[in-house]
Amino acid sequence: REVHFWFATGGAGFCLSRRLAEKMAPWASGSRFEQTSAKIRLPDDCTVGFIVEERLGVSMVHSSLFHSHLENLLLISHSSVPQQVTLSYGMFENKLNSIEFKGSFSKEDDPSRFVVATAIKTLIDDLLQPAEKVAMVT
Repeated sequence: REVHFWFATGGAGFCLSRRLAEKMAPWASGSRFEQTSAKIRLPDDCTVGFIVEERLGVSMVHSSLFHSHLENLLLISHSSVPQQVTLSYGMFENKLNSIEFKGSFSKEDDPSRFVVATAIKTLIDDLLQPAEKVAMVT
């Protein structure tokens, strides 16, 4: 039988509430997840979407804060990096696909851009919350 459902790419990550995860147990606990995946003949991220949408009737909600290597990561603005939940990376159209930061670590030294993104987030957090940090130290 043909079914239609949305799924979140595992490369970008996804969030599930504890309550939803518990409801997934009949299809996802122990070896059942692998069995469900084999039955529908789809990879793990699609299997999660199948269980959530098709079996439980819960709609997946899109968030623009999760980013897969399957999207053009060069389109993510530098100013929005600290708010992002995930920034994946990988090959896209035969090129390394990752967020771009000029004048920082090279893509050879930091291909995932994790070092740069973490440094930017830490810097912004330090600039925005100096009073709280001082209060914690004293």
